[in-house]
Amino acid sequence: MQVFEIRITPSIVGNLAFVLVVFILDLVTKLGTPVWVLYILAFFLMPSNLPEHYPLGLAAFCTLLMLVGYALSPQGLSEPLSQRGFVIIVLWIYATVLSRRKKDDEDEKEEED
Repeated sequence: MQVFEIRITPSIVGNLAFVLVVFILDLVTKLGTPVWVLYILAFFLMPSNLPEHYPLGLAAFCTLLMLVGYALSPQGLSEPLSQRGFVIIVLWIYATVLSRRKKDDEDEKEEED
């Protein structure tokens, strides 16, 4: 099966399932509990044989879920949005690096052929 030119594999489904579990944990825990930091792990658990734009799509998906989680989490300790903003910036930097690295790898393979 393909969605947005990405072939859906069990490893991608597992990666997205992990992100959704983190989102559910973010929704049920009170603000101030840094469960949302676990979104970074999704990038380390990401399969290596993915198209170059997958990391950017995952970063966009995680960003959306982090903002929704912030808005819908039960009230707890005061948590500034800047904490989540910092992690969002880190996610996008890491996703950009991964995406460029995959593009460079694909370019090298084309040159070898």
